[in-house]
Amino acid sequence: MWAIAPVAMLLLLFKVNEARAQFADDFSDGDFTNNPTWTTNTPEQWAIDNFRLRSNSPVANSSFYLSTPSARATDAQWEFWVNLQFNTSGVNLVEVYLVSQNENLLAQGNNGYFVRIGGTPDEVSLFRMVNGVATIMIDGTNGVTNLSNNVLRIRVIRDEQHSWTLSYDVTGTGNNYFTEPPATDATILTSNFFGIRIAQSTATFFNRHFFDDIYAGDIIRDTDPPQLISVTPISPTVVEARFNEDLDESTAQQSSFYTINNGVGIPVSAALLPDNRTVRLTFINNLTNGQTHVLSVQGVQDRAGNAVALATTSFFFFQPQPVAYKDIIFTELFPDPDPVIGLPQVEFVELYNRSANPVDLAGWRFSDPSSAATLPSHILLPGTYVIIAPNSAAPQFTTYGPVIGVTNFPTLNNSGDNLTLRDPQNNLIDFVNYTDRWYQDDDKRQGGWTLELIDINNICAESTNWVASEDQSGGTPGRQNSVKANKPDLTGPKLLAAIPQGENQLRLIFDERLERDLPSVNAFAINPVQEVVRVDFLNESLRDLLLTVATTFQPSLRYTITVNQLRDCSGNRIQDDYRSAIFGLPEVSEAGDVVINELLFNPRPFGVDFIELYNRSAKFINLKNWSIGNFQNGVSANLRVVTDDDLLFPPDSYLAFTIDPFNIRANYPLAKMEQVIQVSALPAFPDNDGTACVISERGVLLDFFSYNRDFHSVFLRDREGVSLERISATGSSTDRNNWKSAASTVGFATPGYRNSNSVNREEEEGEVTVVPEIFIPLFGQPDFTEIRYAFQQGGRVANIRVLDHQGREIRKIANNELLATEGFFRWDGDRDDGTKARPGYYFVWFELFDANGIVQTYRKRVVIAARY
Repeated sequence: MWAIAPVAMLLLLFKVNEARAQFADDFSDGDFTNNPTWTTNTPEQWAIDNFRLRSNSPVANSSFYLSTPSARATDAQWEFWVNLQFNTSGVNLVEVYLVSQNENLLAQGNNGYFVRIGGTPDEVSLFRMVNGVATIMIDGTNGVTNLSNNVLRIRVIRDEQHSWTLSYDVTGTGNNYFTEPPATDATILTSNFFGIRIAQSTATFFNRHFFDDIYAGDIIRDTDPPQLISVTPISPTVVEARFNEDLDESTAQQSSFYTINNGVGIPVSAALLPDNRTVRLTFINNLTNGQTHVLSVQGVQDRAGNAVALATTSFFFFQPQPVAYKDIIFTELFPDPDPVIGLPQVEFVELYNRSANPVDLAGWRFSDPSSAATLPSHILLPGTYVIIAPNSAAPQFTTYGPVIGVTNFPTLNNSGDNLTLRDPQNNLIDFVNYTDRWYQDDDKRQGGWTLELIDINNICAESTNWVASEDQSGGTPGRQNSVKANKPDLTGPKLLAAIPQGENQLRLIFDERLERDLPSVNAFAINPVQEVVRVDFLNESLRDLLLTVATTFQPSLRYTITVNQLRDCSGNRIQDDYRSAIFGLPEVSEAGDVVINELLFNPRPFGVDFIELYNRSAKFINLKNWSIGNFQNGVSANLRVVTDDDLLFPPDSYLAFTIDPFNIRANYPLAKMEQVIQVSALPAFPDNDGTACVISERGVLLDFFSYNRDFHSVFLRDREGVSLERISATGSSTDRNNWKSAASTVGFATPGYRNSNSVNREEEEGEVTVVPEIFIPLFGQPDFTEIRYAFQQGGRVANIRVLDHQGREIRKIANNELLATEGFFRWDGDRDDGTKARPGYYFVWFELFDANGIVQTYRKRVVIAARY
């Protein structure tokens, strides 16, 4: 190794004994005419530029030179730096005379040795000149100077045996010399001058020759051992060790001089490559993928015999392996960091490598439906986690574990979002379609707590495999989840709905992912009979199937589909109780087909509103893009879309809509949750009075309802958390008598199923009836009675009173009330003074007058019962 740097070397050599006849010049004095003195026939053809010697000749197709006395010819070393800012050629080249008998390098019959830089082969070569005839001694590698900017540091050594070596470093640093095969020549043994000759053709090459750090003198002996500068893994069993100088072949190829930790051991072979600086090592034991290793070297010598005492270099080995679906998974989500429980107030997701191989995340994309972030390079080792966070906030997570900061971090919606992870080839690796119901804790879903995956090996479960973190800080970014448990999927899938997609296709929606192998067409039976001719997955969630049938579905026909031999992602067969679903071809809805059936507008503290619809038509109706709003001044307002996906509403069925089904279930345990639909928002329903309306996707007003808190039962002490229920599906929504407080026996609301106060009009008989004849105010179901009438003509006037068993009037129901053809009045069991009537027998006195003065009287018994 050359132990003295170029600049330091020059400073030293300026002080060397003149008797050795050596010189050095780095032009730091800004002059080439003194110390040493350079001679030329035309001094103006040379200049000092930024403390470097530069050509300055404006003459085309010319040669010019510069020389200085130098007697070094044997047992010597020559070294210089050169920069040629052009592609060399046969007429644009440089010759540096190491040995010259003449001062004038252009003189005829000169003798000496020179290095040619350029020439037709664009090479660095060594020539001998005798009587003006040049003969090549070392033919350099072609094409070395075929660049627009050539920076070289060149070194020539002639030892005592007249062996010549030519080395050059194309980086110009002196740290990466390449040595051409040596030559032996003793023709010329003396020297008078060292010099530079330039040949140039056109103005393109003017002033583009630069020289610096010139040295001619003693051979600089190597006293330092070689340095191990890099280790490059080629394969799991092969690495290449590179040194900073040429090595001794015998010691470089001694296998026992090398060893790698982590159980790799000593190589079975060590081969010195042609560059004489790189050793290829082959091992029996594999390098560990994704691990940092250390190569130790001792005993290896350079060509001067300097041996490495002990050198170590660490290196990282990574070999990409195929990545399969669910090899990398989401294990923690933080969509709502407010309020702060303990974690930084920043959204993040956590990834986990559940495979056996390290994975480089470079080029992977983490996205939601509106934006995507591209991940930088990061080696995720097996069984480890990494946190993904916005670039600006990533430093806040460094104490928690490895973190990747990304630009364009997808905003995680608090109520729910669809997150995907894809590799650079756009293959889906993992996805999570979370909602805030996954917290399974009403307090934690308000913010500050993460969602954690329970079982990392259950790659099939979705909502059931996630829950709110139990860690006191609110989450566990970068480490094992607090809720980690073994939770295998042992339950088969459920068929949730069947929805026609046009006249000959049917979408089946399941509650969990299915196995990737599509079921046979024979796994499905439709009644009335329809032949299934094709089965496809509708999307990548593997929860929706699209069936194609041979003939078209018919309107107004009720179908039933039954599924057999279908399994979920874990291999569980479909549950017997959830193999069937009814469906029909969706029809266009008209006003009155769907009505508002129940409304909770004054929920309990920390509760939420809900609105329930009832399909009283004979149609199957698709609620996709329907809206719920308020109805003000005869027009709809504040509309909120209930769903942008298919939602089939069968005849005689109920659907309740709320922003928080989990809250509804907590407050009303009897709720039929499969009929309670989560929406992103509902219009405001004030506590005292307000309006509600339903609008179809075509903008048709289906129904509207104006409510008031006085619609509630007079016997209620507390109206919070009590819904208003529709009594008659066929009755008017604008008739306050058609609305009643939900019964206490059902928990004061019936979301998703038949109202506690609903009545069946088909049971009516006679012109005036009382239904039910016996009821219990407040606690019954229903907790009121209806006084129904049905006449062949309308327009008559009625007086209706309730009398006790002694004939005393206790409640006036109607006074000179103009009647329609049919209808009803309601009695809640109250007296005129607002108190509750005692249990016992009562009579409804119904007087009817027509325009001719004809009076009809009806006397009907009614009983108020007591609760035991």
